Amino acid sequence: MPKLDRPEEEAEAEQPYLLIRASRLRSLRCVAARPSGSDKRPLDDVLTSLGLRHVRGFSLRFRLHTALSPFDTFQRLEPFATRHVQQGTDHLLVFDLSTDDHTLPANLLAEFNGSLNLFEELDRLQNLALSGQPTLQQVSLFLEREAPPASEAGTQESDTISPLFLLDWLSDGEQSFLAEWPFLQC
Repeated sequence: MPKLDRPEEEAEAEQPYLLIRASRLRSLRCVAARPSGSDKRPLDDVLTSLGLRHVRGFSLRFRLHTALSPFDTFQRLEPFATRHVQQGTDHLLVFDLSTDDHTLPANLLAEFNGSLNLFEELDRLQNLALSGQPTLQQVSLFLEREAPPASEAGTQESDTISPLFLLDWLSDGEQSFLAEWPFLQC
């Protein structure tokens, strides 16, 4: 009887597709927001079509319980954070990509041996831990919008409108548009 197993090299080859839960797309966006080899970032074309300039950073909110939570990924991420705010068991790591340190994204990805490994770590932390809650509670992206056009009086409204805002503040349609963009081609 012929063997139905796949050849060894095909079995070991990387699969061309990665299925991702919709609830985990924010983690993937953090990874895809990194600068590529050029000055252009992978999300620039999509953001421009939404009237946005850049992804300026992201934050990860962890809920860490001493005996119940995995600390390994948090401890690997913490040195790369530009801010660490702790309130009780909640730890917020902020990664500011608008600083002069342009090596931050590359160093962060090098720590995890690439963007896919970083995403897999973040994805794993969004599963329920021994505490009954996910260790990674929230992922937020900070976006910078285009400057508003000058009004007829010749003044700009930029003094009253902050140029930075969260991805959550986009409409459902804009968030859906961003979710459809093929991040893994970066």
